[in-house]
Amino acid sequence: MRLIVFLIFLLAPSICSAQSDSMQNGGFQVLPLYLPETPPGMVVVKGGETGYENKSIQVKSFYVSAFQETNSQYKAYLDFLKRCKLWEKYSKALPDTLWFSQRFTKEETAYLSCNYLRNPLFSDYPVMGLGAEQIREYCTWKSDRMNEMIMIREGILDYWEHDSSTVNEMFHTEVYLQGKWTGVNKTPIASLPANNKSGTRNIRMEDGILLPLLRALEPEEASLLAQTQAEIPVTPNAYSQKKSDKGRHFSHLFVSKKKFKPTEFQTKLAAKGLKPVYEGYKDIYGLWYPSSDKKTEGVRLATATNYYSNRSFPYKMKKVNSGK
Repeated sequence: MRLIVFLIFLLAPSICSAQSDSMQNGGFQVLPLYLPETPPGMVVVKGGETGYENKSIQVKSFYVSAFQETNSQYKAYLDFLKRCKLWEKYSKALPDTLWFSQRFTKEETAYLSCNYLRNPLFSDYPVMGLGAEQIREYCTWKSDRMNEMIMIREGILDYWEHDSSTVNEMFHTEVYLQGKWTGVNKTPIASLPANNKSGTRNIRMEDGILLPLLRALEPEEASLLAQTQAEIPVTPNAYSQKKSDKGRHFSHLFVSKKKFKPTEFQTKLAAKGLKPVYEGYKDIYGLWYPSSDKKTEGVRLATATNYYSNRSFPYKMKKVNSGK
C-alpha cells in the first residue's frame, strides 16, 4: 500500500504539468521564459553595493537612459498636451526659465529663456528647469507612448492620431493593466476558457511585451554609475528603431546623434557645461555626460529590470533557458 501511494506522489506532478496547459480541462496557462527587450534608448546596469549618504547600500539592477532627456523630447510632450487641449496640464508642464540666471550672464539668460526650449538650435540639448512633479508626469506620458508603440508593432493595437477627439480612448499603461482602458484591441490575446469565457484577455506585465514604467534616476543609482566598473556590462536585446515606429508620434522616444558644428554662442555655452546630450564624455555603460566628472543637471530616466518574462507568444523575443 505504501509503495502505491509513493508512486502516485511521484507521478502526480508530471500528470498535472502535462494537463495544466490544456484548454479542455481549464488548467492554468504554462508560459515559456523569454528575454524581454531593453526599453528604447536605455542600457542595463548591474546592481551592486555603493556608498551613499555616508553608508553602504545595495542597489538593484536597473535600466537607465543613455542620454539625458532633450528639449525636442520634452517639446513633443508639450505639443501632445496642446493637441489634446489639456491646457491645465500644459501650463503646469512648462519649464522654469529662472534656471539660466544661476549660471549665465544677464544677456545670455534673456536669450535662452526665450529660445532654449523651442529653437531648433537647441533641440538636442538637455531639457532644464523641471521639478519633481513635472518629471513624474512626463515619465508617465513617455511610458504610455513607449508601450503604445510596442503594442502597435506587435499588432495588438491600431494606431490613431493623438488629439482632443481621442483623448478618452488614448492608451494608458496603468489603466490598461487595471482592465479599465476603453480602447479596442486590434488582435485579442488567446486565454484559457477557465480564465475568461470569451477565450481572450489583455496583455499582462508577465507576458514581457509591456515595458516597466519610467522614472527619474535615483541618487543612489547615480552613485553606483559613478563607480569604476571591473567589466564592460552587456545590454541584452537592445531596442532598435523599427520602420513602424517612424512617421508617427513616437520619434521622441529615440535620440539620434548628429554631426555637431557649434555656433560661436554654442561654443560659449559648451565652455559652461551646456551642450548637446551626445557631446562630451561617454562612460563604460555607453552613457553620455557633459564632462568626465559625470555631473549632470538635466533629466536622466531609469526603470526596473525584468530580465525574464513569461511571454505567451514570442514575436521578437529571444528564448532563454528557464533553468528547469
